Amino acid sequence: MHFININNFLISRIEVYDIKARKKVTVKNTQPDLMKNGSWEIKGTSLETGILLFKIVGRNKPKISQSRFE
Repeated sequence: MHFININNFLISRIEVYDIKARKKVTVKNTQPDLMKNGSWEIKGTSLETGILLFKIVGRNKPKISQSRFE
């Protein structure tokens, strides 16, 4: 299980709206990415449809770790 620290909030899973499935789904293989405007996003693959999804998380880089104690 991956834990993501976004603005001092610890999240164990990311839910993103999947347009193809027309509902919120959890994503796997999450990784942070920097956009052109300086904001950070989290990219991942949908567990339901397998398409690439992303969620904009703000100006601070999210920290992805294997343990909630890191």
